Amino acid sequence: MVDAFSCGFCRHIFTVDGLHLRLEDNTQPFRWRWTGDRWKSAQQPISPDWLLILWALGIAFVSVPTALVWLAYHTFPPLPGQSGAEFPVLWTGLVFLSHLVIVSWLWVEQVQLPLYVTAKLYWQRLIAQVLE
Repeated sequence: MVDAFSCGFCRHIFTVDGLHLRLEDNTQPFRWRWTGDRWKSAQQPISPDWLLILWALGIAFVSVPTALVWLAYHTFPPLPGQSGAEFPVLWTGLVFLSHLVIVSWLWVEQVQLPLYVTAKLYWQRLIAQVLE
């Protein structure tokens, strides 16, 4: 028999099976096991080959669009003395930052950093209170 519990803070449902705790109401299968003094993740680590591929994809997702915008700026530079000549540099920076934020967000969602999870839960509660 499996016992199910809910958390009043994060509003998730957990099941306990022996020394394992599993998050049930999430698309990502999170599991922890009790070591005697603390909970330790029971997730399988990502293999080094997949980790290398993920890093390469993340770097490509950030650098390729930025390089394309930069290349367009240097191929077709603005005319001298034209107003808004600094806009392509600003746009290149915004492309870099926006893609970096997307990759960072995906990484933090996968790793589930405690500070991020706590901030996300507080934000969800604030939105729920405003919508009520």
